[in-house]
Amino acid sequence: MAARAGEVKSVRAADRTTAPTRSERRTQQTAARRQVADTRRAAKAAERERTADQRGPVARTLAKPAAAIRRSLDMARTKARGAADRTTEQKVADARREARKAPFRKDARKKLRRSAARFHGRRVLAALLALPVGLIGMVTTPIGRKLGLPWLMYPGRRLYRRLADKAAEACANRDHQIRADLVAAMEAVDEAIDNDETGEQAVADTVPRAPKHHQPAHTNPNALGGDMAKSSGFDFSEVASEMYGSAMNYNPDGMMHVLAAFEAMPQGLESIANTFRVLAERSDEEFPLDKVVGEALNEVYTLLMTAVSAAEEVGKAFRSAHEEDISRHENPRNGEEKWDIVNNQ
Repeated sequence: MAARAGEVKSVRAADRTTAPTRSERRTQQTAARRQVADTRRAAKAAERERTADQRGPVARTLAKPAAAIRRSLDMARTKARGAADRTTEQKVADARREARKAPFRKDARKKLRRSAARFHGRRVLAALLALPVGLIGMVTTPIGRKLGLPWLMYPGRRLYRRLADKAAEACANRDHQIRADLVAAMEAVDEAIDNDETGEQAVADTVPRAPKHHQPAHTNPNALGGDMAKSSGFDFSEVASEMYGSAMNYNPDGMMHVLAAFEAMPQGLESIANTFRVLAERSDEEFPLDKVVGEALNEVYTLLMTAVSAAEEVGKAFRSAHEEDISRHENPRNGEEKWDIVNNQ
């Protein structure tokens, strides 16, 4: 039994050597099956001719129409095999084309799901920002209705609608761009396959990469001088920890300082986003990293730029909700300090 299994393995190995690709193996197997069938039919035809020769001239005369029919069947069989081969080649080409397009479709579906999640996240953020403004609106709405001032009525609802509309517009633009990129990628695949009948990939895509689990020259992470992140001069977690500590210990002297901090947030987030953009560019151009690393960093950059847009709305919401208080600081009246709470105790 073991010897038989060894023979089967050796035969399969020989087949893989003579026909390394699936297409070649498929063609070889089809040709072998057809050869067996043709050999069987040829043996039967030879047996009929031998029998007719033994039976005499009458049998040979009666066998001629049957031979003509067999020749016609052989010609029809040859044409049918050619048509079947062309159909198989077309199916394989279509399957190969769809296989080339499948990663782009998968990536587009993933991006559309992320876009939808981002949209719903911005809606939740808009609701959270509009909630305190809506509570203020419970006081300002009756006043605005009585004085005929529409801008005092329903500030929370108007803020939420504005933020939600912006989020929906941004989501629609993202989805349109994702679908346009998918169509362009699929058209590029079709053009590449049409221009290259062999279906060979570009040289850059077929070059083998290093194994994922190879051992580097220095297997000890401390062999290059301790903590690599700190010794390299770039420790993102340390900077983020400092920002977190500053936020926890933040004790402003007034609300105008808070407004200034809120309005500076978009610029800070943009700087953080640009950090990931630079890392993505350098990972593709300078560092010996796989391209998926750069794509992941670029995705982080895209998400952070979306957070920049959301951070801009925080300052706008602050100014909209506290417009009167801010105007007393930015455009004070004469003797405005006399209205200070400390001076009226």
